[in-house]
Amino acid sequence: MSEPPDNNAQEPPPRRPWYRLHRSTYVVAVLLLIVLVLIIVPGGWSFTDGGVEHGWPWRYLKVWGTTAILAQNWDYNPDEIWDGPPWLHKQGWLFKGLQSEFRLGALVGDVAVGLLILAIGVVIFEWWRRRRSRVWQFSLRELMIGILLLAAALGWWRQNHVRAQREVQALREPPSNPTIAEALLHQTGNSHWDYITVCRSPIWLHKLLGARLVADFYTVEVIVCLRGFRDDHSWDYFHRAKELPNLRRLGLVYSVVSDAGFETLAGLRQLTTLRMDDCSLDPEGSRRLTAMSNLRELVLINCTLDDATLESIGQLPRLRVLDLRSTKVSSTGLRHLAGLTTLRQLALSGSWITDSGFDHLESLTTLEELCLCGVKATPERLEQLRAALPNCRIETRALLKWYSPGGVGEITDIELSPELPGEPAQ
Repeated sequence: MSEPPDNNAQEPPPRRPWYRLHRSTYVVAVLLLIVLVLIIVPGGWSFTDGGVEHGWPWRYLKVWGTTAILAQNWDYNPDEIWDGPPWLHKQGWLFKGLQSEFRLGALVGDVAVGLLILAIGVVIFEWWRRRRSRVWQFSLRELMIGILLLAAALGWWRQNHVRAQREVQALREPPSNPTIAEALLHQTGNSHWDYITVCRSPIWLHKLLGARLVADFYTVEVIVCLRGFRDDHSWDYFHRAKELPNLRRLGLVYSVVSDAGFETLAGLRQLTTLRMDDCSLDPEGSRRLTAMSNLRELVLINCTLDDATLESIGQLPRLRVLDLRSTKVSSTGLRHLAGLTTLRQLALSGSWITDSGFDHLESLTTLEELCLCGVKATPERLEQLRAALPNCRIETRALLKWYSPGGVGEITDIELSPELPGEPAQ
């Protein structure tokens, strides 16, 4: 005989409809919405050309002409620059200035991304909340996953902190331990150098916490030197640049690049851009350029180079941009560039090439831009080159650029008369 049903047994609680959220989910949604607003709405500072940039992940508004950021003449007091969260400073909430740039599409995209993140966060938390009776009820597996994620985040932060400290030591240690700063500043006369740091933390984290709390994510990416390298003694000190793992671009002006200098440059395997203006290059040492296999951009303006240097340049497998303006590049030397199968931009303005050099240029079928301003070439041969490279834009007129707070302007209707390149300072 079956037992009578127990009327005192508790029935399971009714299933909550999908549209009825827990009160804790509303709290999480409000907190997440506040965080997204603080990331997207307030403007962060742009140290490249000044101004306040609003938006994430896309910039929908940029305002220039505001006060207490950067003067238009690039003179500013570092102590007056706000390095805290942008949303804690009044400049972050300024949406008007002397000049502004607004993009409606970027604003719509930022709002859509924010709403998508908010919806995903609410769905995940509500799903998690319905699987337990109390908010603070965690399983052992969830605790272990949380601890592993926290350990990974702290390890990532610690790794960046150690790297940042190493870079600071390489740049600013006392003279008792030779540093890059000493290498570039020990010279007498007019010597100037500077380095540019780039924040490699996520932009949303940078805008939420500010530059001060993510200082360990700033890394030296660019070094520019004016008249800093005049002898081998400087290059001996500059070996410490190997300790800058994220150094990508190096610029030298009015410097003497000896064999020791090229040996040092060859050791900077992390470089992707090397620019030398008005520099004296050692012909034998330039053969070491072949070791810089990661170079994407090589600029040698008004530098002393010969066909042997071009032979080394022709062995750079990833080179995309090559600028040889105002150099003594000959038509014969261009044959060494045939192996640059990834080359996209080539500038030969003011060089010594003639019609005979165009035969070698026709083999560079990957070219997209070719600048031949001031080159001694006949119109007929130039038209043949255009026909051989139909996908390449060939420029035969001077291209002048100037930089202003409003952007970059161009003048392309100035004819450049042929002239021989000048000699760099020795």
